[in-house]
Amino acid sequence: PNGDLIAAGGFDYFGPSSKYPVTRWNGTSWTTLSSMNNNVYALAPLPDGGLLAGGEFTAAGDVSAQYVARWNNSAWSALDPGTGMNAEVTALTALPSGELVAGGAFTTSNGISTSHIAIWNGSDSTALGAGVNGSVYAMQTLTNGDLIAGGDFTTAGNAAANHIARWDGSAWSTLGTGMNGAVSALVVMPNGDLVAGGDFTTAGGASANRIARWDGSAWSALGTGMDGDVYAFALLPNGDLVAGGRSPNGFAVASWNGTAWSPLATGIDTFGYVKSLAV
Repeated sequence: PNGDLIAAGGFDYFGPSSKYPVTRWNGTSWTTLSSMNNNVYALAPLPDGGLLAGGEFTAAGDVSAQYVARWNNSAWSALDPGTGMNAEVTALTALPSGELVAGGAFTTSNGISTSHIAIWNGSDSTALGAGVNGSVYAMQTLTNGDLIAGGDFTTAGNAAANHIARWDGSAWSTLGTGMNGAVSALVVMPNGDLVAGGDFTTAGGASANRIARWDGSAWSALGTGMDGDVYAFALLPNGDLVAGGRSPNGFAVASWNGTAWSPLATGIDTFGYVKSLAV
């Protein structure tokens, strides 16, 4: 909330004793909040100004934390009072109610079955119906409060849902016929449309190269799409969409102005990729 930027991952640029740090940029310098004992894949700000981290770690700072942990601006603590998750957390988001949602490869949370997605109400984890049958890579909350989950699953709530599904607070539903490949990134546009990115080539049965828009009733392509997987989105202040990912042609980051795609300068080299974006 004070404008500082938080970064985390699997890097070790902050010294040999900090291989998996969570770091803060205050506009002038980097500081380390603390280090995890394995990769961090997702971060989410909390309503109280704290931070939620999810990943492949089982310890945060000097405390045990099974794949998810909370930072209260002075120390890390485990989110669940019991066993935490049984596998990595790859996506985090907060609902308008203040409840927190985690998605990933896990199938249990605090000892109860929560198939790849769970909600935290401040004291315990609960399942979102029957969950989904594969890993969750991205989540986004719509303007009406519904939750969208994307990933490498084919069912949600025991019904067919190809890689993307909506949770309305009580049940799962599909967004058309979904995609033919995994969804790794989601963003809500200023007009309320949802944009999904990943490694798919069709959305709703129509051609859509790794990026597609859902207008509430149907999927459509954004231009000719991308030539490589999409991993991240960010919205610029003018409403343009920036997508990051992997490209064999060297442009791993590009912007969409509502009509056409254009590279950001010379992009990222052919051997690199973009997995996170922030404005």
